[in-house]
Amino acid sequence: MRENHRQDIVTRFGDRSGNSLKLLEQLYWQPIVTVHHVAEITGLTYANANNLVAKLVTLGILKETTEQKRNRRFAYSPYLAFFTD
Repeated sequence: MRENHRQDIVTRFGDRSGNSLKLLEQLYWQPIVTVHHVAEITGLTYANANNLVAKLVTLGILKETTEQKRNRRFAYSPYLAFFTD
């Protein structure tokens, strides 16, 4: 799974995949994140971190768990599924 997600990110983002890969590695240690936390991990602005999260949601790597406009949390659901099945 890890390698498949890494490959998906590299294929989708190409040369701009660095922050996405950094976040992916962090998700194995902390599989539930907020946009603010993503900004801290990657060093991106809040707006750019929000864009990164949106792209990873589109890829199916992250899934929003709160369904709110503020204080949203996102889970690395494919990884968490290993622990719930």
